[in-house]
Amino acid sequence: YSGRFAFAGKVVLCDRRSIFEMEPPSDEWAAALLGFGWLRHLRAAESAITRANARALVDEWISFQGSWHSIGWRPDVLARRIISWLSQSTLVLQDADVRFYRRYLRSLLRQVRYLRHTAGDARRGVARLQAVIALTYAALCIAGQQRHIKSTTERLKGELERQILPDGGHASRDPGAVIEILLDLLPLRQAFASRNIAPPQALQN
Repeated sequence: YSGRFAFAGKVVLCDRRSIFEMEPPSDEWAAALLGFGWLRHLRAAESAITRANARALVDEWISFQGSWHSIGWRPDVLARRIISWLSQSTLVLQDADVRFYRRYLRSLLRQVRYLRHTAGDARRGVARLQAVIALTYAALCIAGQQRHIKSTTERLKGELERQILPDGGHASRDPGAVIEILLDLLPLRQAFASRNIAPPQALQN
């Protein structure tokens, strides 16, 4: 609310400007901001004010960087933003007017289409898996995307089988990667259940 954004060990003060107009102090800081994972913190204290704040920030991003940004449209950052926007959509869209709803959905669909064409460019490992997870979320959750459910589910199955070892660890042997992946996969499994679609066995395992 006060315009203070702290990510990746750096703090930026907006001083009445949009945070998306500010020069990022590092690429890591920019990736954290533009991935919108911080929306969950607003949801933790949800109220009419936090919902309005979330909408304002999403609206500003669409205005300033919705067409292109060198970091914001990287496959790994784009995947995180799609997952965040979908998983926090009730926070952002509750009480929203029709104009904002349509603007939000147009932007989200544009991001999904772009990721569908660039997911293969994501770094091997967690970044590529998260890109496929984001596309699977989109296929399950967005109206008109159902035709992609089968293909994205197959891609998800393949990435999980490549990256998750028989003992449940990640191929990188990074314990942080396991937590990050699990936090995305648990609600994804629920999304399959909500659509009455059996999730791939690799996801269940």
